[in-house]
Amino acid sequence: MNTETQKKELDFWPVAIKMMNGSTFLKDLQEYDKESIDADIIKKLQEYVKNPKFNLDHLKGISSIAMNLASWVIAMDKFYNVNLIIKPKKAALAEANATYAEIDGKLKIKQAELKVV
Repeated sequence: MNTETQKKELDFWPVAIKMMNGSTFLKDLQEYDKESIDADIIKKLQEYVKNPKFNLDHLKGISSIAMNLASWVIAMDKFYNVNLIIKPKKAALAEANATYAEIDGKLKIKQAELKVV
């Protein structure tokens, strides 16, 4: 309960401490499957990402750890938004490559037939 506003607030600090003290925390961040980030996660992050105090300059003065974690969160948010543009292009490229491979295969068969004759 926030004594100033008299409203119930979620306290993520105990959970965050436990997670950060885990032996695989850094590895988990490095290997995070950013391709699987969905809109719900990004929507929940916006409350923090859009907070004026959630910027690297402000956090640097408070804690370098907080600044680095915020940097990671901001990077994941940006990755998601860029990936919205890139994913359809990757799919189109894969489709074009498949079409090319099919046509190239047919062409090689024709070329082989012409050499035999």
